[in-house]
Amino acid sequence: MKPAAFSMMAGFRSLPGPFWVLWGGTFINRFATFVMPFLTLFMKRQGFTAPEAGYAVLAYGTGGFICSFIAGPLADMLGRNRVLAGALGLEAVMVFFLGRQSTFAGITALCFLAGLAGQGVSPAVNGLVGDIVPADRRLQAQLALRLAVNAGFAFGPAVAGFVAVHSYGVLFTVDALTSLTFACMALFFLPQGQTTARKHAGWRPALTALRHSRGMWSVLAAAVCCSFLFRQITTTLNLEVLQRGHAESTAGMLLSMNGLLIICLEIPLMAATSWLSLRAGMGAGVALMGLSLMLNALHGPVWMLFVCMAGFTLGEMITLPRQATLVVELSPPDMRARFAGFTGFAWVIGNMSGALAGINLHAWNPVVMWCLCGLLGAVAAAIIVFGHRDDRTVVPAGKAAPAGSDAVSAG
Repeated sequence: MKPAAFSMMAGFRSLPGPFWVLWGGTFINRFATFVMPFLTLFMKRQGFTAPEAGYAVLAYGTGGFICSFIAGPLADMLGRNRVLAGALGLEAVMVFFLGRQSTFAGITALCFLAGLAGQGVSPAVNGLVGDIVPADRRLQAQLALRLAVNAGFAFGPAVAGFVAVHSYGVLFTVDALTSLTFACMALFFLPQGQTTARKHAGWRPALTALRHSRGMWSVLAAAVCCSFLFRQITTTLNLEVLQRGHAESTAGMLLSMNGLLIICLEIPLMAATSWLSLRAGMGAGVALMGLSLMLNALHGPVWMLFVCMAGFTLGEMITLPRQATLVVELSPPDMRARFAGFTGFAWVIGNMSGALAGINLHAWNPVVMWCLCGLLGAVAAAIIVFGHRDDRTVVPAGKAAPAGSDAVSAG
């Protein structure tokens, strides 16, 4: 394990300078991402009902879903840093005015626009990581980015809770300012990344490449199952906590434990499991996630809930960095943002179906719901490990494969 740990740390040190600019901006932005964690509380203080707050959350998600169709092609055509800066700048404007809105229509409209802008960040970031980080260091890069995301999310909301007591306007202003800071960093200190001509930047060439990439299809199918499992952590698991007679604070502690475990253990765990291939690691991790959720079917004492979350978090740490790395490996260089968009679509499908089916199944029969999670974990593991092993990048017909690569033509 020690040589693997030293190798992992050496990999971090060798990451290029622009990546650390991206890392710093990601941490700053995630530390002050306050809209979604505090939106329902903000609306409750304004006197709105829970269903009205739910519509605002839905508007935010709808905006993000629509952006998924736009951001990938734009990032491939205009450059990753420009789309990243534009998305962050527009989001900052929407969030700033959101904190000063008092009408339901105004809040809902600004939530939709904030989601529409904010979803443009992910394809641009993932595409840029693939462009600036060497292939043998991409797993370490994904680990470092997840550390920035989870560290920001673990500590930021705790500080924000104290600010929100005094003023939501100040809270959302800080959110907007950090987004603008990251936007300036992206525009002036990050490279443009690889771009493609306008006629090749649409979805049709990417869909053609995807159609011939059976390896990517297996990743997307597993991502739907994985996303379904993730949605239960913020929906049915909370219902399970209340159903067992525990307070909301128990649900909060479970989520906090998830973030703290990732911060403390993800890098050592990835070093310890570095002998696993990308697919084998993903399969083991998602199977562990499903099995951990299935433990809730036993309806045990409160400590069992924490065992469930600990197991789920271990599976998450093994799975997600490898999934992000594998998506980059399977993406044609000039389509990385759009292939990241395909992954985003898969996660949206899993999230939406997970929320709808999970809540209704739990209301009908919690045991069936948790057993379904175990089954989906096993199915996802089988798909990712045995579904298809050809992980060569597909290059659309008419394009030359990069020299020395193992890419194949889609012609």
